[in-house]
Amino acid sequence: FFDSDSGAEVDPRARRGRVGGMTAAGETREAPPGKIYLDSYLDGVSGLPAEVCRIFHTIKDISAREQELLETSEKLTARCLEFTPQTSRNATDEQKKELAALREELDAVQGNLLMLGNEKVELTNTAHDLLGGHIELLDEELVKFESEITLSLAEQELNKLHQQQADALAQRDNVRPSA
Repeated sequence: FFDSDSGAEVDPRARRGRVGGMTAAGETREAPPGKIYLDSYLDGVSGLPAEVCRIFHTIKDISAREQELLETSEKLTARCLEFTPQTSRNATDEQKKELAALREELDAVQGNLLMLGNEKVELTNTAHDLLGGHIELLDEELVKFESEITLSLAEQELNKLHQQQADALAQRDNVRPSA
């Protein structure tokens, strides 16, 4: 995650305690209610796409490599099928050795394909876990943000009621006749 003010990389949990920023005079000002949670939420959302994009680009690169290996595998398979069967009496020792070498190469290519497929599955699981964990963090931040907003609104309403009460008391005191 990156600090929107300085551009430096920061832990989003560290932002929670941060104040609102600096005024034009260089004085520290307090963040408005919910601003800290909103900043953290937005930092989380903005930091996610880069990591997910990196994973998807890696998967794309692996897929391209897999395609190359699939083509190689098809060519090797076609070459193997061109040979006289090994059980045939007409197959020479040289043909048998060449066929064995092709089969070994084909096995290696298929092993690499399997490895790349497994790596794509792992990356997909990583992306899934990353998104799932990120969604949980964002949900937590959203609950905190909603609580902060609710508390702020309740405080404003309470202050409004206190002001109305004070105004009513002041008006009552001004209306009483002097004894």
